[in-house]
Amino acid sequence: MKINYSQNTPFKARNIQLKDAQKIQNIINSEFPRISLSRLRYFDNFEKSNVLNENSKIVENMKAIRYAIPNAYRAGERDYNYCTAFLNLIKKYPAANCGENASLSEIVQKMNYVPMVRRFALHCYNPKNPSLIIDNSHVFTISGINLPDKKITLNAKNNKPCALIQPENNSKAILTDSWLGEVDYVSNIYTKFKTLYNKIFQMPENFKFCLAPKPELFLSSSEIEKLRKSYPNLIIK
Repeated sequence: MKINYSQNTPFKARNIQLKDAQKIQNIINSEFPRISLSRLRYFDNFEKSNVLNENSKIVENMKAIRYAIPNAYRAGERDYNYCTAFLNLIKKYPAANCGENASLSEIVQKMNYVPMVRRFALHCYNPKNPSLIIDNSHVFTISGINLPDKKITLNAKNNKPCALIQPENNSKAILTDSWLGEVDYVSNIYTKFKTLYNKIFQMPENFKFCLAPKPELFLSSSEIEKLRKSYPNLIIK
């Protein structure tokens, strides 16, 4: 069973950046058909036992890719080596939950010269008690976002800084959530997180979203050119 991410939500692009973001996502879906175990559980009403019994190949692929990715990163001297290894792994093991989908999105967006793109983990916090942060364990990419210059609050669980990203301050930032199949402005998808997908994220009343930046992949211009030549099908026309 293959999941067609591109048909999950009707999409109407409003400017060239959004059009290009959706084109990139469509290319990813075409070149990397993949299955998400967590998606099956949330959207297809599969009980965990049924998923494990009837889709053991998915489980095997997820275990394989979760084991191989850290090894690929350690084996590479630079992020470039990791990118090539990651793309090959997703081809070999066509399975990806939100974290793998976000990494795939970040790599391909960088290959297409999308500016200021990186991965973020979604959290929510209580404005009256900023140290009270709930980790939703959901990851996606955002491009064109303005990160705050100073550390605002810490995650009470792991003491890591969280950037409190306000949608109104990033009106042109584009969020690509490959797991949900959504590409839109940050403010629009924030609204969907609270409404359309609230059963998934279960944000308590009076809480607000915040984002924890993930380590960014650093690729030189020459490395991006090498990736573009090695994977020409991932470049938008």
